[in-house]
Amino acid sequence: MQTRSIDQQLHAPCSPRSWLLPSTVGICLVVWVLVLCFVPDPRPLSAPELLVKTIKSVSGTSEPISRAIASLSLRAVAFALLGILTSMALCRVSRRFALPLALILAPALAVLSQWINFGYFPIATQLKVSIPSAIIGALIGIALRRGRFAPVMLGAIVGVVAGLFVWGTSTNVSEDTDFASRQAVNHVLAHAEDIRSGNEGFADAVHLAFSFAEDNSHNGDPVQANKVAVLALGIIFGDDNIAKITQSEIEPGWRAQFETLRQRVTLRNRSDSPRHFWVSAALVVITDEARATTVGLGKEFLDANPGGSGFSFVDLGANRAGILFALAATRDAKSASETQLLIVREGLNADDYCPKIEDLPEGITKDQFQSVYGGIGGAITRQLRSEIDRRMSTMAVLRFSR
Repeated sequence: MQTRSIDQQLHAPCSPRSWLLPSTVGICLVVWVLVLCFVPDPRPLSAPELLVKTIKSVSGTSEPISRAIASLSLRAVAFALLGILTSMALCRVSRRFALPLALILAPALAVLSQWINFGYFPIATQLKVSIPSAIIGALIGIALRRGRFAPVMLGAIVGVVAGLFVWGTSTNVSEDTDFASRQAVNHVLAHAEDIRSGNEGFADAVHLAFSFAEDNSHNGDPVQANKVAVLALGIIFGDDNIAKITQSEIEPGWRAQFETLRQRVTLRNRSDSPRHFWVSAALVVITDEARATTVGLGKEFLDANPGGSGFSFVDLGANRAGILFALAATRDAKSASETQLLIVREGLNADDYCPKIEDLPEGITKDQFQSVYGGIGGAITRQLRSEIDRRMSTMAVLRFSR
């Protein structure tokens, strides 16, 4: 039997005896694209525990890393299937033209499905998973379509990948706030070495926590994901009592890491401002704005007593910034998503979370606060608090708070 030339093989379509007609595979392709467009993709917080434990035991990685690997792996196989189906749908097109078409169409469909699913054009880190996976899938599909057992193999691949995708998909972030906040804390601590010292570290920590929140919000509830992120940062940089209120047990080894981060991360060049910011933000999530404001004022009244550091409008400014940030991040789904995108896509520095407050008066004794500032209802106090709010209104990330 004469062997066909390479040119003939490149131009040859699929075997006419194959039941894998373009229309059949085309229907599967359309269905899978719709799944990727409208079904939430696997997220770290909802990754199957069995898969997470398996990855952890095999690779020796930490739970946060194993959880991320699990969700990314499930997403990768989903986009690989998209590439396979795209190539197989071009079954009647010669390989010479099918290959470049598949390598163009598969990544394009992957990006389009993410765009529709997320409601925004995917960011670079998301594209690094979807595009290469779709390309690899397209190459696998080209190789499979000439095989004798292509129908059986394709059916098996579709079944396995669809099953894995459904297994790893959840419509909501975990309802167990304790579990969710614990995972968010673990995620930030797992990347603690990437958190720089000083003001830059404040922005780094927020980016880590809200990238995790954004990753868990695809077609889900961004408000809940942002609440978890705020609580996690409140536990890390705020106060251990935040963990007690949320019933999140402080795990062995956490306190040492917390202390290290609290000592080297600053906001507006002050080491105490991150604590004021995140305690207030966490209290908004746990209670409400009024209680968070009251707690902050109460703390300053105590500081004004003899032996204290004095009443500080600087601290009130950091408190107010944290309150408005939490309100912006959790007010509704729209503001929650916009806050995520502003942090994750645009990239913010520490000054974007809190305006200039270091020039405000502080170290005020109880007697001075009453005699000079008129107490909490005094004219100067009201004027300074109005000035704080005016400065806050210039912050882009806080504009969603109202």
